[in-house]
Parts: sequence; C-alpha cells; structure tokens
Amino acid sequence: MTDCQDTSKKDDLAEAARKLPITSDVDMRIDRHGTWYHEGREIERKGLARLFSTVLQRDDAGDYWLVTPVERAQIVVEDVPFTVVELKNTGQGQEQVLSFRNNMDQWTDLDKDHPIRIDFKDESDEPLPYILVRQGLEARIVRSVYYQLMDLAEVKDDKAGVWSSGIFHVLGDLE
Repeated sequence: MTDCQDTSKKDDLAEAARKLPITSDVDMRIDRHGTWYHEGREIERKGLARLFSTVLQRDDAGDYWLVTPVERAQIVVEDVPFTVVELKNTGQGQEQVLSFRNNMDQWTDLDKDHPIRIDFKDESDEPLPYILVRQGLEARIVRSVYYQLMDLAEVKDDKAGVWSSGIFHVLGDLE
C-alpha cells in the first residue's frame, strides 16, 4: 500500500495512484450513452453509479480507472464516461455563463478550464461535441443539448461560437 497523505502535488498523487495494487479483473464498462454496467448488467441504482463516477480517473495512456485510497481497477469506456443532458444559461453576451449538467447530475460551467471540443469520428461528418468535466474526463453533449447550444451561437471572425465566462468558445468555422 502506498502512503498518499504527505503528497502535495498533482503529479505525486498520479504517481501514487499508479503504484496502487490492481484489483483482480473488474468487469465494468460505461457505454457511449454514459450508462454504467457491471458483469454485463446495467447498474440501475443511479446513486451507486454516481459514487463510482467520483473515483473515476483517466491516465496519460487514455485508460480509465476506478481509484480508491487502497486499490485501483481498470474499466472499459466506449467513448467518454459522461453525457451532457441539460444546458442552462445565465446572463447575456460576453457576460453569459453556460452550465452543463451531465448524466451523474454534476454541473460544469463552460470556461477556460472546461472547454468544448468538436470531433468528427465517423463517416457521417456530424459534429460530436464534448466538454471537459475534470482532469481528462469528458462528457459528450447529446444532440438535443447541442442544438440548444447552436441556438445561442454567434459569429465572430468567420467562426461560430458561444460566449461563456467571458470567453468566446469556437464551435466551428463558417467556411
């Protein structure tokens, strides 16, 4: 067991987490809709899935781990662990703040520490928007919320985007 009590830097904590013993095979996965499964069955108690989500981490190699003070277990994540299911905006223009609620009922404000990225992963050429929730963990913005976000979009320097937390967040080029 690794003593993490005296570590003060994020890198030290990450190194300590890597040194924790790995639990025997844990059959857990999160599907692309943010649904949690254990041994092939959906975890139906949202509170339990929410609890697991609080100890979820992603390492530099892109692997996902449940990390407790005494052990860690690797899990499978099909896309990203969370989905954004609600958008709330307060204020207007440059003073606007956009807040996103994910499927674990956690709110994240769109700001410099929690940016949006747009990906195009398949042949459909449809945008797949994501927001950084915390330290390498992202949430995919579901289509209905993305449409709400696009309704708030403005044009600046030939780019479509939204204002939040005093920053213009680019959603795409107009070219």
